[in-house]
Amino acid sequence: MKDDCSALMNMNFMTGRDKCDSELFRITPEQRKPSILLHACCGPCSTACVERLAPDYQITVYYYNPNITDREEYYLRRDTLLQFIKAFNEEHRDSYFVSYIEGEYDPERYIAKCGPLADEPEGGARCDLCFAMRLAETARKAGEMGIDYFTTTLTIRHLRSPKKRVSLLCIPLTTLRLRPARARS
Repeated sequence: MKDDCSALMNMNFMTGRDKCDSELFRITPEQRKPSILLHACCGPCSTACVERLAPDYQITVYYYNPNITDREEYYLRRDTLLQFIKAFNEEHRDSYFVSYIEGEYDPERYIAKCGPLADEPEGGARCDLCFAMRLAETARKAGEMGIDYFTTTLTIRHLRSPKKRVSLLCIPLTTLRLRPARARS
């Protein structure tokens, strides 16, 4: 019983009692879904990812895209993403809930980092650097928030070659400076 209490308290459940009654919660530590931070570039690219991940993960969508230098386009994509998340949450209100957070909109950071490669073709070295920048920030944010996993919608676009999609997943973890995963109860 004491181990059950400790595990539940580690999950930030608080009862206000001296004794833990796991029946109150109707969830055991074994039933807790792992959390995942899903970097999203826009609403349309997020739909299939969210639909496939929701049964198995507690999803937080992370909109971080300083590469969208046109302010109006940035907010149009964000608003479309928020509309999708709202509709998904309403449709699945008895089963899943998708959270949302937004990173800092700082196109100057993107320009400073990727500007020297402005003449590169679409899908070239500039894109590699931009993807790495966004994934590194997603990994950092996941670590900061104590989220179990992170991923991105950037791998699903039909315009990206299979080689490019694989290269997105090959960022050396040492460059991301991730902290070790938290222990599971």
